[in-house]
Amino acid sequence: MGIFDRKDDISSPLNRSKRSHLFRDLYHLPDMAPGHKIVIVGKFYLFKRGDMQITRQADYAVRAVLHLARSGDQRTSTSVIAEEQRIPPSFLAKIISQLSIAGLLHTSRGARGGVTLAREAKDITLLEVVEAIDGPIQLNECVGNEGTCSFDENCPLRPVWCDAQEELVQRLKGTNFLTLMQQGGSIA
Repeated sequence: MGIFDRKDDISSPLNRSKRSHLFRDLYHLPDMAPGHKIVIVGKFYLFKRGDMQITRQADYAVRAVLHLARSGDQRTSTSVIAEEQRIPPSFLAKIISQLSIAGLLHTSRGARGGVTLAREAKDITLLEVVEAIDGPIQLNECVGNEGTCSFDENCPLRPVWCDAQEELVQRLKGTNFLTLMQQGGSIA
């Protein structure tokens, strides 16, 4: 694995065949901005920013569920959700599938098919949607598993990470889609 601040720094640790394939793909990446990194893991690479954020997939999932909450009991086609929420249709199909498996949505096929919420909007939380897509929230690996930190109980940071994660989880758990609809504003 390698982490690089500039595209030019990548050539030295890679063998020739990996390097040429990687450079061909990196050509299409945007220019590096301060705080951005390229992370190489095996033959895969990620272009990432330095800030902490939920995944784009989780953001799309939240927008799709909010759209369905506003639709009430009416079935909505995925093409309508994709268009109105500006979500790539193939990406939305995967998201809808994951949310359905998690028990948050009902899907039906056919001419009268579509997607609806599996429960009332007041009974679906932001935490459920984010975790259905991204898995459990974990700000740092030591929060979920004490044994991973070499400092163990002597680490002054672990309590901060644990408290911050608990506050985030409680905030997301305490925010349901009925509340979001009542707050107004519009997402597409």
